[in-house]
Amino acid sequence: MKKTFYIIDRILISVTISLFIILLGLMTTQIMLRYVFHVPFRGVIIYSNLIFTWLAYLGCAFVARDNGHLRVEYFIDKFPNQIKIFLNTVYKLCPLFILILLSIPIFQFYEFQRGITVAGAGFSVLYFTYAFVVGFTLIAIYTLIKTDSDIESIFMDNDNK
Repeated sequence: MKKTFYIIDRILISVTISLFIILLGLMTTQIMLRYVFHVPFRGVIIYSNLIFTWLAYLGCAFVARDNGHLRVEYFIDKFPNQIKIFLNTVYKLCPLFILILLSIPIFQFYEFQRGITVAGAGFSVLYFTYAFVVGFTLIAIYTLIKTDSDIESIFMDNDNK
């Protein structure tokens, strides 16, 4: 199981770094062509938006993996250890619930977007939707991995007392 998640991590890191390098290259090329040679490259902004969307959702997966989320630690630290673990577990399960709640609207949106292409680029608008689905699925996977150990610790602490 650990090896599988190690492979998922390596793929996620490789894809994210590759997308960032591509985004940096696209934007640098666009700036050079537009402002130095006065010949803008058509469609770079659209591709950059697509890559940035993917980077945002893959970055959310990184945050979920490392448990580095934004929340008010001050209030959570005031609770006893059992309640802290419970609140952390509930907080970690939120992306999974969001994915489940949005699954039907995402599917309907997918059906709506199926034949639509981005003007000037020629690729399907669905690539933006895929970023959301892949990103939230990775977040759910990482959340379930971490939450499993948190739930075990809730019951272990109760048994020890």
